[in-house]
Amino acid sequence: MKPADQQPFKPLNKGDESQVSANDTADLRSDAAVTGALSSRTPAEFVGQIWEQMRAGWLQGRPFTAEQFLTPAFLAACGEEGAIDIIYGEFALAEAHGARPSVGAYLERFPLFAEGLAKQLSLHAAIALVPDELNAEQPTLRVAGTAPIVCPGTFGRYMLVAPLDSGGQSTVYRAIHPDLAKEVVLKIAREPDGALDLQHDASLAAEAKILSGLSHPNLAQVFDAGVAQGRAYLAMEYVRGCTLAQFARQRQVSPQQAATIVAKTARALALVHSRGILHLDIKPKNIVIDEQGEPRLIDFGLARQEHAWSPTAVDEGLAGTLEFMAPEQARCEAAKFGPATDIFSLGGVLYFLLTNVALFKAKSAQDSLQLAQRCEWRRELLARCAGSGRLRRCCERALARNPADRFATAAEFATALDQSAALPRRRWAAIAAAVAFVSVVTIVIWGATNFFSPQSVVAASPELRIRIWQEGIHKELSHAVPLINGDQLRLEASVPVGSRAAFCLINGQGEISLLKEYSSAETVAKVAYPDIQSAAPLTGETGTECVLVISGDLIPAAEVLQGWWVKTDSRWPALSEYSVVHITAEIVTLEQSGRDLGAAVLKRDPEDVIRVRLDRFRQILLENSLRFDGLAFSHSS
Repeated sequence: MKPADQQPFKPLNKGDESQVSANDTADLRSDAAVTGALSSRTPAEFVGQIWEQMRAGWLQGRPFTAEQFLTPAFLAACGEEGAIDIIYGEFALAEAHGARPSVGAYLERFPLFAEGLAKQLSLHAAIALVPDELNAEQPTLRVAGTAPIVCPGTFGRYMLVAPLDSGGQSTVYRAIHPDLAKEVVLKIAREPDGALDLQHDASLAAEAKILSGLSHPNLAQVFDAGVAQGRAYLAMEYVRGCTLAQFARQRQVSPQQAATIVAKTARALALVHSRGILHLDIKPKNIVIDEQGEPRLIDFGLARQEHAWSPTAVDEGLAGTLEFMAPEQARCEAAKFGPATDIFSLGGVLYFLLTNVALFKAKSAQDSLQLAQRCEWRRELLARCAGSGRLRRCCERALARNPADRFATAAEFATALDQSAALPRRRWAAIAAAVAFVSVVTIVIWGATNFFSPQSVVAASPELRIRIWQEGIHKELSHAVPLINGDQLRLEASVPVGSRAAFCLINGQGEISLLKEYSSAETVAKVAYPDIQSAAPLTGETGTECVLVISGDLIPAAEVLQGWWVKTDSRWPALSEYSVVHITAEIVTLEQSGRDLGAAVLKRDPEDVIRVRLDRFRQILLENSLRFDGLAFSHSS
């Protein structure tokens, strides 16, 4: 692809050429001007200013390239995220002006930002397809004076940065709040609504005032709500992290973790309810696990403004997510809506975390609706989960068919969850007595036999991290797969101090080798292969590779490990390209089976074979008093 300023483009709006002068844009390309501008602006505000000037240049037929703005001063102040925003701005403007920019060409132009840029451009492409696919059978509503939403661009008084997500009712953007000078999440109704009027606009503003007064560590704050360009919008705090759905897909959530996450969310929900507001769409996707590991309830308070988001909701009387919907909500019995309706959905989130299955999961939306209306969920899955009887009973009560049989308040639900994770005092006393007895018996055995099991003294397990140097940046394994020959790997691990440790490799042909061993005298909290400042190239034949870090009093020779490995199975198929399997002393899990915008695309046959074989190997390692952590991944051609 040629540089953007060498291509002919047709301006979108001839009346906008005079907004910003070329001289202003040129000033922003000097390090001194960047430093001066950032002395009175946040990086996000400065990026917004650059977008406006880029847009003006394109409208004048003199498009600017992203490279012109990516100066050392800009990169030092705005970092990789700011750079991706500028590059994406050029891409979106080129597309808006009739060009067909190539994703591959942009990734080649900006190798330092390739990973994050690829994600942003993939999201851009996916969202561009959503409206036609989701609204193919719905008439397009037009309101006098409405204009199409352009991103990057402005919406009302907000500067749109980049799209984040899209659904049937709305599109979600990263945006800059004009008064707070900070990034926010802006949820904008997909279709203009001809029913919106000044009275409705006032009701949204009143709603926003109530919501903006809510402050809780497990809530995403709402800043603003209203109508702009004929569309309802909601401005919320931008919470960095991942949704609870993604969090649960990436790891095995323990029952205690599940209880803690739901209890914290329930306390946040109790505050919302205390202001007379219902959520009516609680689900794993509407709970974000932030960078500190705390759950944050998002996207709440829309119950009183549903018609602004989905014109069909008024006619059909149904809004929400079927897989987590309370029976009275699925039956459109609005008179029965109350705090218990949200408590049911939050109970559905707990059920999901305990069973890994959505409450009313079915083959079709109609089937899910019927299950929700009848409150028919698979009780046998809850009975088989690893949670305590007390935790299961909490979940069952929250999921009662009759609202009166559920917890009276979200705060009561939270208290019950806290209690389910705590052992009764009598049981603690019994455990203490048992520990004291075991201690005495252990001393006697030690004196009589001079023997002590190594497994009982290995209190901690090692933790493995694989970092890959690709395209000029370090990537985590989940972002770098599939790996190919020449990719540079560094293995890092935390190991129990004082124990021996080793990095072990199982290659694509099922052959085991010890990469590096550490004696107990050398072992510290962190070890690395080849070392903390170097990386080793991936070589050899393709297939499934598995790296393990093993610790214990003695590290078996490679020949011994190979003998144990041969006992497990003869099959070692190639994983699908984006799969990552995690092996620990407790469990073997499929951490990732795809890497895209939607749900993972599972190819279960090779993954299941790999998991079964690694689980057998896990048991042999435990029998030999070893602790370990490992990751299996695809080595592709």
